[in-house]
Order: sequence, then C-alpha cells, then structure tokens
Amino acid sequence: MAESTPPASSTFAPALTGGALSADALRAILTRNQIFPNAVGQLVTRDNRWSDFSPRLVADYHFSEDVMGYASLAKGYKAGGYNGVQPGSQFAPEKVWNAEVGVESRFPEQHLLLNASVYHYRYTDKQTLVVVPSTSGLGVPSYQVSNTSQDATGLDLQVQWLCSRSRNCSWASTAATSTRSTPAPACPPAWIATATRSTSTSPANRSTNRSSRTA
Repeated sequence: MAESTPPASSTFAPALTGGALSADALRAILTRNQIFPNAVGQLVTRDNRWSDFSPRLVADYHFSEDVMGYASLAKGYKAGGYNGVQPGSQFAPEKVWNAEVGVESRFPEQHLLLNASVYHYRYTDKQTLVVVPSTSGLGVPSYQVSNTSQDATGLDLQVQWLCSRSRNCSWASTAATSTRSTPAPACPPAWIATATRSTSTSPANRSTNRSSRTA
C-alpha cells in the first residue's frame, strides 16, 4: 500500500517561515487585508475643509550705501489631512510663524562682505511622518502623520573676503536651538552649531572646503 504524500503547501509553509507558521496560519495571513485590517467591509467617510491667511511683512532700512538692515515676519501654513491606512484618523493643519532680523553689509575698500541674522520660529501642530510598527499579520509597518509643537531660535553669520585678486575666502556659521512642547521633550534643548570655511582660486579654478559641527 502506497504511503500518502502530504500536500506541498503543508511542507512549504514551515520551510518558508522557519517553522513559525503552519500552512493554515500562513494562508490565513495571506488572505487577510494587510492595509486595512481594522476596517474590512466597512464604509468609512470623512469630510473636512481647511483654510488659512498667511501674511508676510518685510521692512528694510539703508543706513548707508553699503549697510542695510531688515526685519521680516511671515506665517506658513500646510493643510491637514487623513492617515490613509488608519480609517477615521486625521491630522491637524500645520502653522508656523517666523521672525527674522538681520543686517547685510559690504566694505569695498577692505573687499569684505558681512551678513548676520537672528531668527525665531514657532510651529503649531507640525506634521511629522512616523513609522508605526505592526504586530499583526505579516508585521508590515505603516506610515502615519502626527502633530507636534516646536520652537527654535538661531543665528546665521556669513563672511566673504577677497583675499587677493585671485583668491576668495568665505566663512559661514549657524547656531540654533529648538524645543518641543507637545509631546513633552525627552531631554532639555541644546545648541547646535555648524561652520563652513572655503577658499577658491580663480586662475586654476580650485577650491577647498572644510566644515565642522559642535553641539
């Protein structure tokens, strides 16, 4: 009497999953809705509208022909939306206010250019894309948008100097600190500084760049 041979699927599934799943368990997972596991057969409808007024104000003043100061205040906006893989979930509109004060100056006799600015911005409901792990089905993670509120203050400084007729030297630096109000930050804010230095030579069209970062 010939021995019966088990179906290929009953031996293929344990081999494919390292023995973690049987053929029936693997078949149940593969036939399950992996994108909307919590809304199979449900009609989900949502309707919303977002609008905003986003002004921008800029003022400048020329102290001389070579020195100009400026100040700006601007608002940014991004409409809200829905998390496509989480039925019924939505995220709020993103709003940001940015204020900046700076000076742009040049010194022809010294072949020098100097720019500096101080800025501050405040995000309300900043939209951040996060990965949400999944423990069901095939364990495929989903991407969702969450809202956080953040503040940041920074300083920009740029120096450009014509060292000689054929060489140009420039240096730029940025220092900034940011805080997150919602959810509560895990650690206190810290200043982060970056600096870039470069020199270029016109005849040979050569240049060198160096950068550093400290926190």
